[in-house]
Amino acid sequence: ERNGYVLAQVRTKAHVSDGGELILDTVEPRVSANPVLIEFFSPQAAAEHEQRVDAVGKSMGKQRGLLRVIFAELGLLKHIVPVPLARIKEDAPNHIQEALLRARRAGVRASTLQAAEARLAAVRRALDISSPMPFDHAVAEGVLVRVDGATRSQTVASALGLTPGAPFRFDVRSYQRLLASDMFESATARASLVRGARGSDGVRKAAQLHMQVVERGASDGRAARSRKLEPALTLCRGQLSGEVKLLDTNWRGANQHLSLEARRAAGSEEISLRLVDPCVGRPLAKEVGAFWRPSGSIATSTAGAGAGAGAGAAAGAARPDVPPDNGEMTPRAGASCTFRSNYLASSYSAGVRAKLVPLRGREEMPITTSASVQRSLLRRKTGRPMIDFESTVTKSLPIAANCPDFWQAHCQCVLRSPLFPAIKKVFRKPRIPVRDLRDVATRTLHPRNVECTGVTSASITFTDHEVTGAYPPRAEGLLALSLATARSALRSSRCVARTRMLLSSAQTPAYEAEALGGEGSVRGYEAGELGTGRGAVLGSVELIFSAPTQANASSLPVALALFADGALRTGRADARGGVGACAGGAAGYGVRYGPVRVDVAYAAKGGHKVHIGLALDD
Repeated sequence: ERNGYVLAQVRTKAHVSDGGELILDTVEPRVSANPVLIEFFSPQAAAEHEQRVDAVGKSMGKQRGLLRVIFAELGLLKHIVPVPLARIKEDAPNHIQEALLRARRAGVRASTLQAAEARLAAVRRALDISSPMPFDHAVAEGVLVRVDGATRSQTVASALGLTPGAPFRFDVRSYQRLLASDMFESATARASLVRGARGSDGVRKAAQLHMQVVERGASDGRAARSRKLEPALTLCRGQLSGEVKLLDTNWRGANQHLSLEARRAAGSEEISLRLVDPCVGRPLAKEVGAFWRPSGSIATSTAGAGAGAGAGAAAGAARPDVPPDNGEMTPRAGASCTFRSNYLASSYSAGVRAKLVPLRGREEMPITTSASVQRSLLRRKTGRPMIDFESTVTKSLPIAANCPDFWQAHCQCVLRSPLFPAIKKVFRKPRIPVRDLRDVATRTLHPRNVECTGVTSASITFTDHEVTGAYPPRAEGLLALSLATARSALRSSRCVARTRMLLSSAQTPAYEAEALGGEGSVRGYEAGELGTGRGAVLGSVELIFSAPTQANASSLPVALALFADGALRTGRADARGGVGACAGGAAGYGVRYGPVRVDVAYAAKGGHKVHIGLALDD
């Protein structure tokens, strides 16, 4: 997969050894000091492109018929006819290319166009300029424009494994990973020898990769904007909260994603920082995060502990050495570092996390290490089930007296499948069996005279030259259109099933345990209403029916969802008396409008709740 010998040059003639082997004395160029040269482009604004096309059309419209062709051919000959003792200018290739474009639009003879192409190639060779790349042709046609970019050439060179001074070798797999990443919207590349970098023997010694790219986010003739500022205000239950988020999807031009958030709610503030480095072309990707809350506070106790929790709180209040169970403490600060694999089909990750949690009279600092594996179908095929599996094991490090000792295990499996996998068989066009053709052997049935009108086989009658149905032609067209729309809606409908299993040690602190209930757990309950335990099993099934849409519709998709959630957790015994096992379930319906989801859930205990969130993984 490494191809670096295309640019190698033979210095001497080949000779045959005594053993009959052909020996070539070649020189392989080295990577230049600047391994990658990047040109940035952006799609031309639609209005400007139409204006340019109209202007060209109007200018050519003034020159009718043969006169227009003559003027275009004379303008092309002016650039391609060599002038004796004249020096070729640096901008000559651009002028010839523009004249070629006008000549093609005017319909100049093919022989003149071929001569112009040959002259353009000769001028480029004389100026030691390589032939134009695909994006150069797009610029000449007005589809793309040149802009400034943010991605550094060192970032691309590192992703491709090009080191200055090393033998130039092009890794195809690294280039494919670069194109598959979210660094560029589209790109094209070509390796060439650097002008002027010649050795004593006249052979060029350095090679460079020339890339033409469109960065992700570049549009309307403007360069990509990687920085965004997103303020938000929320009014909930009479309390106003605010959030400001600063995003940079290409920080320092190194394809790093930086996120800085500042939140302020009633009585609490939080500042968080997150940096993700995909490290394209390297074995491991890195992710670093940190948060800080200026004032730690005690969260309100969850309501799902039941009678056991009330007894535990009463017992704890009776003992002066045991503080009352007022819920988990809000961590004051924390930091994490995670490494993920880039090359394997299964995603492996490992990381370290530390937090500072204020408790009554003391502070705890849990330091945990985690390892996870995630397996999913990378090549997802339409019409077949897709299974995603993820497993994570977390273990704390009791390196100090205020570091608790505990472990946790988490396993999740998600199944996504078309709701009607046999839809193609149901709506498949009817075919005439061979035995039926034998029965009508005395009649002539030409294949081109057979039409499928969407009606059942009972209503189709065969004649000598045509197929007729029970509906008039206009009704048949409407029926076919309605069937096609319904078929498209049914094909996009799907079923999503999720299963999660949680297991933890008895020494797991309350602030590390996951409380069940609410959005993302069991809808129809308040957040954390079902409480926490040493083990829990959660399940969810959703049937999503997509609304019929036209093929060229640009609006967001709309879908109706039916769902059912359930959870069962074990009890927990501790110094406060412990809590018993608990189960909960809910069912309901919802609406999906693009990434927004609105669910109405009816809990088994009675009552209902409305949940509004995002459905990015459905």
